[in-house]
Amino acid sequence: MSFSSEIKNTLCGINIKNKCCKAALILGMMFASSDFEKKIYKFSTDNEKCSKLFSLMTKSVFGREIDYETYEKLDRKGSEIVNYRARFDDNLTDAFAKLYRPPLPESSFVCTNCPSHFVRGVFLSNGTVTDPSSSYHLEFSLSDDEKRKAFENILSDEGFYVKETVRRGVGAIYVKKSETVEDILTYIGASTYSIKIMDIKIVREIRNNENRKSNCDAANIFKSTGAAATVIKYINRLINDNKIDGLGEQLKTTALLRVNNPEMSLSELASIHEPPITKSGLFHRLSKINAYYEKCYKD
Repeated sequence: MSFSSEIKNTLCGINIKNKCCKAALILGMMFASSDFEKKIYKFSTDNEKCSKLFSLMTKSVFGREIDYETYEKLDRKGSEIVNYRARFDDNLTDAFAKLYRPPLPESSFVCTNCPSHFVRGVFLSNGTVTDPSSSYHLEFSLSDDEKRKAFENILSDEGFYVKETVRRGVGAIYVKKSETVEDILTYIGASTYSIKIMDIKIVREIRNNENRKSNCDAANIFKSTGAAATVIKYINRLINDNKIDGLGEQLKTTALLRVNNPEMSLSELASIHEPPITKSGLFHRLSKINAYYEKCYKD
């Protein structure tokens, strides 16, 4: 089951007390496909729980359940799924005519909770959310320009900044900012999934921090390894050219320990000196060896 389907199934189980909010939910579920001004009403879904919710709401608001005709269609992956298409008889058509007060959807809202139920309805019929483990993207498909603008205004009035797009002739309103996705899901009643997104973000941030630290450590190791390889190359040339004795006893001891223990870190190399020296003391000696090398081969 997809992340969107999980959310929709959860939203279908929310109890709605006020009749006006139930009507707002119905209006939202029909919003994308219906032409309210021409009294053309449509509702279809491939989610069985959404179909049952829509029928339950119409019975509660209008006293009549919706009947469905079912048919099979192929989803994007080529799998057969059942689609439910609502049947509207004349009596229901007359009842639905009272549901929408033009010119805007918010003209039909009665209480302050109606907008959130309306937005939930639009999501149930035309919304999707990508799995947050891959990306953050919430979208409402609305092909009609006027409806898209009206819906955007409702979201804007509720404090949500969204963007519009049209892909292959199909319009949509979407958000990619994770915080806005979380806020909208909470607004329509899916707060559990907002928390899931937050949890995934936290885990991802921890992993990113660990990766950054690991990359930083690797870079430091690489730098140290590169520096060690360079000084070892210098020392080997001094040995081959019989110039190693020019370093003096202390520096010669350090030079020989370096070439004989190429895998050791500076701390480890400092500790095997007799007597042990500090890391800064070892660094000072290696710097002198480099300076001696450059003096010998400056030409």
